[in-house]
Amino acid sequence: MDMTDQAVELHYSAKRGDVREVQRFALRRFPPARRALGAHFLAGTSGAGATVLAGLVIPPHPARGLPPAALIGFAVAVGLLGSLVALWRGGRRMYAWASEYPEYRCVVSAAGTANQRPDGTSAVYGWDVYAAWAETPNLFVFVYANGRDLGWLPKRAAPVPGGLERLRGLLDRNLSRAG
Repeated sequence: MDMTDQAVELHYSAKRGDVREVQRFALRRFPPARRALGAHFLAGTSGAGATVLAGLVIPPHPARGLPPAALIGFAVAVGLLGSLVALWRGGRRMYAWASEYPEYRCVVSAAGTANQRPDGTSAVYGWDVYAAWAETPNLFVFVYANGRDLGWLPKRAAPVPGGLERLRGLLDRNLSRAG
């Protein structure tokens, strides 16, 4: 029997570094994440832009008036700050969700993936749920078929080094690589 067809069992717990790595992947290679961050930037900038317009329309106090360049800089800074806060809050939500259970067990086989949690609940997914997969330095990232969601499995979860090669083989046979 071909060793690459055997199921791979992974045991892992959530780490903050995983969430940061998924976010980096999403911002670099996942267009929906870039669009969402751009929307946060535009929302922050438009709110600050309204402030700038009000500052330009309303005559400044003769002794304390701000030049228009400073107001535009303020609008851009508020937009960037809003984007960073949105990214940080998204990371906190992802980590809170992933760390809900202290230990995950995932079995990847030719039929799909099966995730089992310590409380006895589980979820079984066929390969049709996923659209593609990608590899980062520490994770395997799954792009779901809905085109909006990402999932991940840390490489540290593989019990033996050969498990990573078997997992790559299973993923290559059942999914296309993203990006």
